[in-house]
Parts: sequence; C-alpha cells; structure tokens
Amino acid sequence: MRNVTIALVQFNSRIGDIEYNVKRGCEFVRQAAEKGADLVVFPELFAGGYNTEYVTAHKEELALQASSDVVSDMAKTAGENGIYVVMPCVIEKDGRYYNGEYLFNREGEIEGTYSKVHLWDEEAKLFEKGGEYPVFDLDFGKLGLLICYDAGFPESVRMMALKGAELVLVSSAFCHLHWKRWNTYFGARALENTMYVGAVNATGGAGEEIWFGSNRFYDITGDSLMEGNLNIEEMQLVSVDLDQVKKARAAGCYLTDLRPETYTY
Repeated sequence: MRNVTIALVQFNSRIGDIEYNVKRGCEFVRQAAEKGADLVVFPELFAGGYNTEYVTAHKEELALQASSDVVSDMAKTAGENGIYVVMPCVIEKDGRYYNGEYLFNREGEIEGTYSKVHLWDEEAKLFEKGGEYPVFDLDFGKLGLLICYDAGFPESVRMMALKGAELVLVSSAFCHLHWKRWNTYFGARALENTMYVGAVNATGGAGEEIWFGSNRFYDITGDSLMEGNLNIEEMQLVSVDLDQVKKARAAGCYLTDLRPETYTY
C-alpha cells in the first residue's frame, strides 16, 4: 500500500495582505503535519487573495519570486514539519507574471512550480499563459497540479495522466455562479483518468466574487470521498492508497482504451 494523507484548506484570504495570509497558512501547515498529513494545498492566489480588480492595480506588489521572504517562510515551515506544501500566488519570472503556485518538499526546498494554462476572463489581461503540465515524482507517488479553470479542459488532466500522475490537486476560486461546474468537473476528471482528484476552493470575497469553499475529493471511479462545508474557513484531511490507481489501470480503464490516432482538432 502507498497511503498518502492530503490536507485541503478552504482559506479566507485577506486581499493584499500577503504577510497575514502566509502566516495564517503556516499555522494550517503545522496543524496538518500534527495530524499526519503528507501534503497540504491552498486555494487559487491564496497568498494575496483572488480579486482581479485589486490584482490589476497591485500586480507587482503581489508578485512573489523564489527569493521572497514569505516564500522562504512557507518553505521553512514545510521543512520544519516534514510536509509538502502547495502555495498558490502571483509568480514573477523574468519580468512576466503568472497565476501560479510553488510546491515545497519535505526538506523545505522548492520542488517545482505550476503556472495556470487556461486563464479565466479578466485573468488573460493580467497574466501570461502557462504552457506545461508538469508531473512531480514525490516520495508517495506522482502528483499533478492545476488551477481552477484548467479543470474544465479534460485535456489538462489527461496530459498528466499519460505522464503517470496518480493524484491531481486543483487550487480554485469558484463563486456561486459556477456551482454546477464545481459539482461536475472533478469527479469526471477522476473517472476519465482513473486517478484521485482533489479540489480546493477559497472562502470569503465580496460582490460578485464570493467564494463558497465546499472542498471536494474524488476516488478513481469518480465517487465523492469528501465534501467540505459551505462558506467557512476549514481544513479537511483525506487518506487514500495510490496503489489502487496502479491496480485499476493495469486491469484496464479509459487510459488503456484510448484511440489517439482518431482524435483531431
């Protein structure tokens, strides 16, 4: 068995208050580690909060480089607690800005980054588009990361599955207007690719951008293993056996019956 315990935090970020958000996030990381979690993941743009109007006016202030103090703080917390951490934020690379996330390993080092490929609405005016679907080979198995709207494109998860991903985690900022999508995407992606899929949503917000939380986690058949509460900040833990992915795929599944020679765009 390859058991892994994932902590999903539906977080209420203070818009623009990076120091508070990261400090509060570090508290959740320590709590998750105390409860035996291997990995903790936060919602989309967790560090500065999701508010496109605010990001438009303060993008440079919100952008975090690998050398930023708050990035070092979260990395240090991950290392001190021996836990992987997914930290979504505005990432600045070579003068370009991305809706992305840092992945820290158990030693407190940056294992890698992911940049959102499919930008939603106003995001396309704010950020560069990512262009890769990395799969991270961690000590418990193969992890893929996506952000919000990415999950609406089956190709995103399929690309990661074909690279061996067994678990995909989606950091999100879904508002009530898109409740139906929230209830549709993630179970479908899990079923189609015989993998575990977790979705982490923000809480709080204002105006049309009010996030409802309700984190989700689905098994390899697309069945729900966990649903978080609505409209409150909280953390849930889910434990799964990644060997179930390997066994199911070996026995035959959607991935084994693919007909790529027939797929055209």
